[in-house]
Amino acid sequence: MYSQAGFPGSSLAASAAKIVALTGDKLTYRMVTTDKKEGKTQTTMVTVERFSGTMDGTAINGMKWIYTYQGQNTQAELIAGYTSDGRSCTMMRVISSGTSVVVYPWNCVQKSQTNTPAGGGGPSEILNQRVSVETKIVPAGTFLCLKYELHDSKGGISRLWSSSQVPLTGLVAMEYEGSDSSVVIELVKIG
Repeated sequence: MYSQAGFPGSSLAASAAKIVALTGDKLTYRMVTTDKKEGKTQTTMVTVERFSGTMDGTAINGMKWIYTYQGQNTQAELIAGYTSDGRSCTMMRVISSGTSVVVYPWNCVQKSQTNTPAGGGGPSEILNQRVSVETKIVPAGTFLCLKYELHDSKGGISRLWSSSQVPLTGLVAMEYEGSDSSVVIELVKIG
């Protein structure tokens, strides 16, 4: 990637031949959330897969995020996608003990109605990021990543590792460290 981009002498050029985009329609992440005040942790397995379906007869294509809470008989499904006319649509339901309850029914809005890029953080926060290139090792493998670091107004630090090698989301890992809590998300499996 780097040597092809005209940087054959860069320190990362040696890795260029090893960078291979992986394929797959399903990703598995492990998310560990820690409540620092109570000293409790919660592990959640998150599966991401492609979604194609309809809402009121309108085709929606996007991704389904399935959150399975360890030690509980509960799952949450979040579906996010787009229609052919450019609307962004979301829906969320919870499945507990075999019963499915829609907690957030289908809602579709025009892109112009959303005020944040990619659904996260205000524009001023996005522009305050620090970006670097780094190799990140997670249970799913070793990836050459863009690392984004953001310091929020409450003293929290978010770090995100993204790689074009990872299909669907590009997400390799994410960490958040705040005064009361922390969250670590790592890619466990592709496929």
